[in-house]
Amino acid sequence: MEDSHGRRWSARQAGLAAIAGALVGIALTPLMASVWAYDDEAPWSDAPRLERAVGPTLESWGLLDFGGEDVPYEVYGKAFFLVYALMIPAMQLARTRTTGDRAPGSLEFWSWRVMFGALLAAGAGDFVAYWGVSLPSLVGQAVSILGFFVEFFSMPVLLLASAVYGGAAFRFNALPRWACALLMAAPLSAIAATLLVTNYIPNAIVVPLSLTWSAISAWLWMTDGSARNSNESDADRLSMSPPN
Repeated sequence: MEDSHGRRWSARQAGLAAIAGALVGIALTPLMASVWAYDDEAPWSDAPRLERAVGPTLESWGLLDFGGEDVPYEVYGKAFFLVYALMIPAMQLARTRTTGDRAPGSLEFWSWRVMFGALLAAGAGDFVAYWGVSLPSLVGQAVSILGFFVEFFSMPVLLLASAVYGGAAFRFNALPRWACALLMAAPLSAIAATLLVTNYIPNAIVVPLSLTWSAISAWLWMTDGSARNSNESDADRLSMSPPN
């Protein structure tokens, strides 16, 4: 239900959704990355860092090979779209509840829309990629490949737009400085996760961003969206002062 200000999500709902999405991403990443790296003939010592650490244990638990027709990679992948979907309430709430610039045509206005659109496109691509394989034969393969392409090319846009939105939110004092810093660092976080944790994409890119939005939504929850960065810029103060 929307209130008089057009708010679709309560702070509690958005917070719980974003946190749940981050937990789903954290749970699925070692499974999907290890399945991708799994090779009966290659030692785990040759795998990337995360896979090398958890792969042998997951293999011993039977989580990397179900021994039947079900392919573990596809089974786990079918749930990953939730990581994208559960960021949606947090992004919408941040846009409607923070007190930044709302003028159409502003940097904050357009960067949020590009970021949100890229999130929807990447999430839809991920969903189609993993669920499309359930379709018959060549059709399923074609749909799945198309979904992966959409997701792959949406992710750089999502990261760059997140960084721009973080900078705009900082400029217009729309979010606390730590939240703006996390958003502006989204591309660097993705690179760091890829180099230091796992080179498995999209998880290394999306999960850090999901953690960022879970932190922002938790702040909105705790403050009920009413708190604002106390350090207003000179431009904000000038815009609030009465004309001579």
